[in-house]
Amino acid sequence: RLGRSLAAAAACACLALGPPPARAVLSEEQVSAKLAGVPVFAVTEKTGKPVFFDADDGSQEGRFFVEYPSAQDQVRRIPSRLLKPADVSISSTPLGAVYFQFVDRPFSVGGTGPGRRFRVIPDPAEVRNAAELLRRQGADGQRSLPPRNALNGGVPLFLDPTLQLKRPDGGDQLPVFFALEDLEGVYRRAAGTAGPGPDVRVTDLDSLVARLRTDDSIAGQDVLFVASARAVQVAEASARARADQAAREEAAAAPLGPAATIDDEALRSLPFGRAAGRRR
Repeated sequence: RLGRSLAAAAACACLALGPPPARAVLSEEQVSAKLAGVPVFAVTEKTGKPVFFDADDGSQEGRFFVEYPSAQDQVRRIPSRLLKPADVSISSTPLGAVYFQFVDRPFSVGGTGPGRRFRVIPDPAEVRNAAELLRRQGADGQRSLPPRNALNGGVPLFLDPTLQLKRPDGGDQLPVFFALEDLEGVYRRAAGTAGPGPDVRVTDLDSLVARLRTDDSIAGQDVLFVASARAVQVAEASARARADQAAREEAAAAPLGPAATIDDEALRSLPFGRAAGRRR
C-alpha cells in the first residue's frame, strides 16, 4: 500500500507541475540579432536607391552580396547605357537588418509591372567548396538538399557538429561559417594540427534560418553565424571611412569662431618674430 501511495503521490506531483517546458523556436527578432554580425554588400545609386538586376525568371532583383569582390564584379557588368560605374556605389549593411524585411519577398512597384525581390548572393568560391564536399559525400548528401540549396542559388554554410565555442558565460555555441577556410582555421586552432580534420557538413542560409524559426532542436543549440574574415575586414574599413567622411562634413559645416586677436608684444615673443629680429 505504501508503494501505491508513493506512486500516486508522484503522479499527482507530475500532474501539478505539468509537462516539461518545450524549447522555444526563435522569433524573427532573435534570428535577426544572430545575423547582425554578418555584413553584406549592396549596389546602390548615388541617391541610395538599390540597383535592380534582371533575374533568370524574368523578374528583377536587388542583390546583397556576401563578399565585396562579387559586388564589384556586378558593377563592372552593368551596361553603360543604363548606369556608369561612377554613378553607383557599394555599401555594407548587416544581414540582420535586411533579411526578414527585404530578402526573397516579392513585391511590385505601384501594384503593376513584374515582381521584384531581394536576394542574398553567395560567393562563387564557396559554392564550389560546397559542391566538392557534397560530391565527396556521395548521392545521399545531395538527395537531402532542398530545391533551393547551396548549389542552386542558396548561400552555402559550413559547420562541424563537434566544434563548439564558449560564450563568456560558459555556455556553448555552434558556429556556422560562411567561408570553409574560416571553419578549417578555427578547427585547427582548437584541435591542433595532429589528427583528422573537421567533419564538415553543408547547409544553406535560407534552410538554416527556416529551421531556427520552426525546429526547436536546432534553435536550442545557440547557433553563431560567422561571416567570412574577408567580408568583416572590408565592412570595418568601410565603416571607418564613413565615420571619417561624416566627421569631415561635420567640421566643414561647423560655424567659424570669432577671430583671435594678438598684440604687438605677444607677436614679437613668437619664435619667428625673434628670428626676424636677429636677422635685422
